Amino acid sequence: MKRTLFLISLLFLNCSSHKKDSKLEHVTFPLVERYGIDLIRSEELASKIAEAIWTEKYINDDIQLYKPFTVKLINDGKIWEVIGNSPLKGNVHKREYHMLINKNTGEVLRNYVIK
Repeated sequence: MKRTLFLISLLFLNCSSHKKDSKLEHVTFPLVERYGIDLIRSEELASKIAEAIWTEKYINDDIQLYKPFTVKLINDGKIWEVIGNSPLKGNVHKREYHMLINKNTGEVLRNYVIK
């Protein structure tokens, strides 16, 4: 139950979808660090959070087609960047999903789609 509430709360945190021209390597606003240890310590957990949010937010798109997700740490190891790429090149529906997650708090900092 706690896990479900956690994922639902993440769903409503600062999720936005818009086109980006370049990839983000550094966040230009101050990051919040509330806890002594990071809540999102593994690539696997960051990937599961992104998948859960994308599945709910983009209900008409089969997020499973965008696996395996690329997960890496950016911004001096403080932010998880999760990327889901469409496997079909030249497809009309080719998309690239991006999510930035604060490693310490689990807050979704950015969520956008490149079409």
